[in-house]
Amino acid sequence: MRREQTLLQQLMEVTTKRKAHWILWKYGLSKMSFDELSEKYLDGVTEEKTKEYLFQEDVQQAIKRLLKIMHQEKMIRLYETYYDKAIKGDVNSAKFLMDFSKELFSDKKDEILSVLSNLEVDDDE
Repeated sequence: MRREQTLLQQLMEVTTKRKAHWILWKYGLSKMSFDELSEKYLDGVTEEKTKEYLFQEDVQQAIKRLLKIMHQEKMIRLYETYYDKAIKGDVNSAKFLMDFSKELFSDKKDEILSVLSNLEVDDDE
């Protein structure tokens, strides 16, 4: 069974620990002030200097990874909101929830494999 990784660990798969901490701070996921962050993880670098990280490919990849994770969390909150409304009798919320559930819970890999398995290849070429 695979153990879940922390956000920091997931970001560190594509960038350095120092930059991963900075990204978490930048997106409001760190309780440290910038001065604390800089002292502890960034060797005293200034906030202005860290803005250069945004032009680095590893940082861009880590930010994309974080935004994707954050998007999933928002989708789950949206699902829960409409679920609560549907339970209380809101028909439009129930309809939305049915369609939204298909997207939220779909397994893209299974869908792609299903499409590929149904393709017919012409061997006459």
